[in-house]
Amino acid sequence: MSPKHLMPKFNLGLKHYLSLKGMLYVGTFFILLMSFIGHLDSLSYCKTSHPMVVEPVGMENNVEYRQRVPYQEGDITAFELNFGTYRRSNKGVLKVSMLRDSHELQSWEIDTANLSDNAYQKFNFTNPVRMNRANSYFIVLKNQFYGQNNIIFYVTNNVNSTNYIEFNGKDVVNKSLAVSYIKTYSELISESGLYKKAFAIFLFVLVLVMSLFVDPRNIKALNYLLLLVIGILCIRALDYNLFQHVAQTANIKEWQKSESVDTISQHTAKKYSINYSRAFDTLKIYFEGDRKENIHIKLLDKDGTIFINQALNPQDIIKDARSGKNLITIDQQKKFQPGSYIVEIYNDGTDDVEVSTLQDGQLNFGVSVNTFLACKIMMIIIAILLVYFAIMFVWICSGKNFTVENWFLLTAIPIATIYLILFNPLSQNDTDTHMSATYRLSNKLLGYSESDEWKGRKEDAEFLSNFGIDMSPSLRTYADIIYHFHLKCENSEIVDLPNPQPRMNFYSFFNYLPQAIGFTLGRLLNLGTVLSIYLGRILILALYIFVIYRNIKKIPIGKWIIATVALLPMSLMMSSALSYDAMVIISSLSFITCVFRLLKDQSVCLYLESLVWAFIAGAVKGGGYVVMLIPLTFLLFHYSKMKRCVYQICGLAIVGLFSVLLFDKILPASLGFQFGLIGGGAMAAAYAIHEPMQYLDMAMATYLTEFDTLSINVGGMRLAWGGEQTIPAAVVVLFMLVGGIQSVFEKDEIRLRETDRWILIFIVVIGILAIPAMLLSNTPVGFFRSFGVQGRYFLPLLPILYYVLTKFSLHTPDKSNYVQIMQKGSVCLSVLVVFEVYYIMSLYMTR
Repeated sequence: MSPKHLMPKFNLGLKHYLSLKGMLYVGTFFILLMSFIGHLDSLSYCKTSHPMVVEPVGMENNVEYRQRVPYQEGDITAFELNFGTYRRSNKGVLKVSMLRDSHELQSWEIDTANLSDNAYQKFNFTNPVRMNRANSYFIVLKNQFYGQNNIIFYVTNNVNSTNYIEFNGKDVVNKSLAVSYIKTYSELISESGLYKKAFAIFLFVLVLVMSLFVDPRNIKALNYLLLLVIGILCIRALDYNLFQHVAQTANIKEWQKSESVDTISQHTAKKYSINYSRAFDTLKIYFEGDRKENIHIKLLDKDGTIFINQALNPQDIIKDARSGKNLITIDQQKKFQPGSYIVEIYNDGTDDVEVSTLQDGQLNFGVSVNTFLACKIMMIIIAILLVYFAIMFVWICSGKNFTVENWFLLTAIPIATIYLILFNPLSQNDTDTHMSATYRLSNKLLGYSESDEWKGRKEDAEFLSNFGIDMSPSLRTYADIIYHFHLKCENSEIVDLPNPQPRMNFYSFFNYLPQAIGFTLGRLLNLGTVLSIYLGRILILALYIFVIYRNIKKIPIGKWIIATVALLPMSLMMSSALSYDAMVIISSLSFITCVFRLLKDQSVCLYLESLVWAFIAGAVKGGGYVVMLIPLTFLLFHYSKMKRCVYQICGLAIVGLFSVLLFDKILPASLGFQFGLIGGGAMAAAYAIHEPMQYLDMAMATYLTEFDTLSINVGGMRLAWGGEQTIPAAVVVLFMLVGGIQSVFEKDEIRLRETDRWILIFIVVIGILAIPAMLLSNTPVGFFRSFGVQGRYFLPLLPILYYVLTKFSLHTPDKSNYVQIMQKGSVCLSVLVVFEVYYIMSLYMTR
């Protein structure tokens, strides 16, 4: 059946939908629509995970079991308890109550004959309960039976010493009720109707479009419909899991590492003054030691208004996982407003109380805010993924010619946008340093003098200095971005920038030009700091997508190789970064594309374009990659006349090396960035030339100690600055493997010769030996290996390795089933991309 049958004329009518296949088609979409509308109700709720049960406890007659409820953020709408009956009949009444101190908030009576075995029983509150730290809350169980009784409840030992279950007034050590709490995102309830309408309208339009343009008689259309349904249901399942663990509290100020303490003697009070410029919900105060009794705390504002004045219970003092300190949290129904507060701590015991302080004696405190920002970000990302799947489905079903470049464009725009959202401006590696270089270049574009090149707007300086210590993405960093977001700059006073980086003077302007242009445009329009930064990120991202799209479209061999490398998690993260990595990927892939295009097209325009990319590649990251990739031009010997080939190779080599010398040696007027001499306590790349054998030992030691990490992380197993595992290695490796399989079966316009393999292998070997030398400028003299080698530095070499592995003995293009193979492979890659996004969100949205 021809592809045209997949895209019938508009006047197809609705009669075909009365057939069995048609009703299946419409029914599937109707069920999907209802499922999403119904599921949106659950997005307003979050249930704490069920604890691990360790053993059952049999309930005795008329005995009260009391469990203290640990403090829960937000409104509790219900809780669940795990009961068992051993599948036997029971007769009696089980009474379950929720107490606040000694006051009963609500109680439930259950006929024990109706209890299910080994199942959670849900208890709904008539009115949601919001806990107050000044009160104690309890769940109380009491079983009254009139005959045979086999009722048990399950307990867990994952508790602290203040939450043991009480039996006959005594604690059962290391045991607690297996209970989960269902909390309401009250802030989202009012918005859920809007989300329902948005999704309903979206799916209704999708069904309408399918009704007009897809013929249900065509089995291929139904196959693609099934893929769409599977994809959307996968997103539904993934987002449901995420919403169960989404973070609701952002720790916008955390404990600062300090060994200073202030001692409060017995029967003595001390006052501490704190000041914070942002509204917050919870104040955290840290203590040294294990003292938990006879401590009284009072919180006042500068006008003397008392917010908290109470004696602390032992259960009010908990262990902080991050600092390892004991802490107390102070909150109230309303937010604490910005300003000054006084914390008074009274020691009513016989032992000293040690309070964590800073070096200057100020209180070492933390603050947090309750926010639903993570939920909203996830809703946006899920909506983008739904649109992505819908567009991909309509495009494949349309019957239009499938091309790699169009698939890349349809995938890169939404997925790269998601990466732009998930990775904050300073989360990519070393971006604080590159941010300073970008700002300096922006100052140059605005005409600042050399003496003022490290100055900027006060709002910009405050953003950079107050952003925080831990810049790995988390709810705190997203809350910081929102807090600093202003449409217009609110303080344009010119001040010194924090953390200037004079060594960045040695980096050429090509490293940061797109980002600097966007940032400069924002400053000219007097936009706020965050908006100006994101304008620069959007410009480099747009350039990245456009150039890679053009490279895939023009390159005559290995289109899937370029697409796969460009869509790796590491590449997507750096595609919108403020660092030079985006320009490194752009220039390297463009140079590779131009060389392979020269094998087929010897036009003057193409050769001039090749010279431009050779010059740019020589100007970014010290020019190290153009030095490695120049041997790629030796491929021209087999595809053009000898004389012309020599001229082309020499021209590209001269332009690339001249760019390296120009930006590394001549313009900086110094010893150079990559090719300087040893000095200043650090080494330089010239060491690899002066002492080749010692350098080879260093390179070997580097790969022996870090090969496993580098080989996998080149694709992006570890993202952001923290170096923590973000995406499972299996997912990244599978994505790279599917991309390689696509390349094996790909129909190329030209075919490489067997001797070309050795040229490509030579480039890979040279690159592996040379990349550690690029990091010698960061390596202390005498260190046994090259310091700071990371997986992303190998991205420009990855396409060459792909060509070696997939374009010679393994290359078996299937012309008869080419379209089907490419489409199925692209679907696999699209699904893997979505799973990568899921794993990123599951880490960053839940902390």
